Amino acid sequence: MIDGKYFTKVKATDLRVELTQADKKLKSSVNKKKIIMKKIIANISLNNNEMISLIPEVLRLFEINDLQLKKMCTFYILNYYTYNEELVMKALPIFIDDLNCTNPLLRALSIKTMSSISIENYAQRVIPYIKKALNDTDPYVRKTSCFAVAKLFQHNSSLVQQENLIEKLNTLLNSDSNSIVVSSALAALNDITEHSTTLQLTIDKAHAFSLMKNLSKCNEWSQVNILNSILSFTPQSSSDAINLIENIIPVLQHENTSIVLNGIKAIVYLSNYVKSPQDTVPTLPKKIGNSLVFLLTKPPELQFLILRNVILLLLSKPSLISLDVTMFFCKFNDPIYVKDTKLEIIYLLANLENLQIVLRELEEYATEIDTQMARKAIRAIGNLSIKLEEASIPSSQVLADLISSGVPHIVQECVIVVKNIFRKYPGRFNDLILPALIDKIDLIEEAESKSAMIWILGEYCEFIDNSTSYLDDFAFGFDEDSLDVKLSMLTACIKLYLKSESYPSRFANNKQKILLKILKSATENTDNPDLRDRALYYWRLLSSQGKFPGTGNRIMLKTLPQISADQDKLDPIILEELELNIGTLASIYLKPVTQVFRLSKQKLLNDSPALQKSYNIQLDLKNKKTLQIQDKNPFSQQNLVDITEEDNESNNEFNLGNGNSRVTVVSPKDKKFPKNAYTTYLYPDGRKTDQNGIDLISPTVPNGPGSETRFASDDQYDTQEISNSRKSMEPLQRGQLDNFENISVSKRHFGRKKTTKSGNFLHKNKYK
Repeated sequence: MIDGKYFTKVKATDLRVELTQADKKLKSSVNKKKIIMKKIIANISLNNNEMISLIPEVLRLFEINDLQLKKMCTFYILNYYTYNEELVMKALPIFIDDLNCTNPLLRALSIKTMSSISIENYAQRVIPYIKKALNDTDPYVRKTSCFAVAKLFQHNSSLVQQENLIEKLNTLLNSDSNSIVVSSALAALNDITEHSTTLQLTIDKAHAFSLMKNLSKCNEWSQVNILNSILSFTPQSSSDAINLIENIIPVLQHENTSIVLNGIKAIVYLSNYVKSPQDTVPTLPKKIGNSLVFLLTKPPELQFLILRNVILLLLSKPSLISLDVTMFFCKFNDPIYVKDTKLEIIYLLANLENLQIVLRELEEYATEIDTQMARKAIRAIGNLSIKLEEASIPSSQVLADLISSGVPHIVQECVIVVKNIFRKYPGRFNDLILPALIDKIDLIEEAESKSAMIWILGEYCEFIDNSTSYLDDFAFGFDEDSLDVKLSMLTACIKLYLKSESYPSRFANNKQKILLKILKSATENTDNPDLRDRALYYWRLLSSQGKFPGTGNRIMLKTLPQISADQDKLDPIILEELELNIGTLASIYLKPVTQVFRLSKQKLLNDSPALQKSYNIQLDLKNKKTLQIQDKNPFSQQNLVDITEEDNESNNEFNLGNGNSRVTVVSPKDKKFPKNAYTTYLYPDGRKTDQNGIDLISPTVPNGPGSETRFASDDQYDTQEISNSRKSMEPLQRGQLDNFENISVSKRHFGRKKTTKSGNFLHKNKYK
């Protein structure tokens, strides 16, 4: 029977009848039962829940000594054992008989199945056989038993540790002569440490080089496991890292995508322990680039994975990869997600040397019939002009040509891009782009492009003839426009009115009429509080011009801050974590692995004398994570934090990666004051405290040299949350840290007196 014919829903009663008939036939009864079992498996795939009632019949088939039939029966048992544990327990003697048979495939099948069943009796009974199988003469049985330990750890971690199965896996790493078994033990240990909060996999120098020596003897799965395990080795010198990199380089020529990406991941990891690895191994960037370009011949799904990892490498280690931008030009048959990713790479690879080639290619994409691709190409042209100042003139010329084409979606996308260029280079390209924009202004209909055009009209109204009439046209449908368009229109009208006072001859007389129309509509005909409040603010601002001349100009016509391409860069801590997850979903989303896989462990570089990383840090002591800290923190050290269980618990200090640097969590009591000097802090509820955070009950405060009275600000105690305003401030101890989600190491800001006319306190936000 053709396999496709099995995938039709069948009633369980019909299959039971077929099994009864097959039992009556002596000849070819096993083959008939295999066919019936295939139908059962197919119906499981079709979510036919009637198959649950066939557990007794399947258990009888499980007794037949046929490997193919037993495989199908174990698949059935693994799917439905939770529905009837009592019946599944009857299969336990059959599993034990198979564990004692001479066929290694049956022994391995029984171990794999029993370790996957999360029933206590199964776990207890399989432990002795796993111990025996770890020393089996057949390497396939030893390999299967390694993974069985990892599966068992997920169900019952305490039992695995009590029976010392993890130690037996370590023994296999040291003594087993089969490279596939060694790689399987590594994979099992890695999986165990991923699911454990206390265990961590570490590999010493001898084992790391031994694994790399046997890499070529392994199959593809084993090579992936070994390359992934290199991340558990911490080089103590640059020479160790360089030697390992040179051993991994031949792997980059492999055809398997997973092997190449894991090889690149290992090289990128080791490069953090080498100063200028591209100079030490001059051929390394070219070989990494060539291996990635070769993988672009794979199917589109794999291309997307590779391209996303190329973006990650260009963001984190641009000097470690050498690529030709022409290799990433889009093909006509590329899916849109591949084209989109290639556009990002083209933007990242663009420089002064290939600028003309890139602009020609992007201009061609911008005129494609695919509007989505055209819009993305226009955005890339605009971003390129912001990234490279030398590219601003040719990019602006390309945009002016595209606007002149008169294609609606091209014009509207160009308006959005031109706004950003004007923000970056104010007043530089007015003569080049503005005439083309005004000529095609009737084509602007979409909300985002309309908002951008209105901003341009308000910002450069003195350079545009009839700017008042253009704004009047946009104001016609003000009540039906989106919020962004309304806010832009409101601001543009205010700018137009203020600039008309300086250049009265350049503006029409109806400017005040337009402004009043917009202000009235924004305050009376809208339910949005943001729009209404801004309109009222502008109205009062204009009303006070006579009393405070020039105030409106100073507020509304102030030079805007320039935008830059640096805002698209990822946090260095996130980049470091993503480097250690190359080839995973985290590298596709470019997000921390804990956001993609909630239960995964955060990976960071291990400290070593050879480690080249250095940046500011912030501590999340509850979750033992490392985050980036703000530059204002005076206590931060330029090292990687490694919080361990051996940290000092007797004070407020926590060891950093090297033993000489420390971060101290400071409480107000640690603040040093002159002798006999007192600082009194007054709170809105009338409470008084001294500089140590102790409540002062007496109305009189002892004074001494240097004494003063201050009004307490909210950020005085920004590291510790006080739910009761009358709670005294005690020194922050290690035991208190578990009560808070994030503890940031930051400077104490002792407040200043801030009052309004009515004497009310002005407080900053406690959390920013």
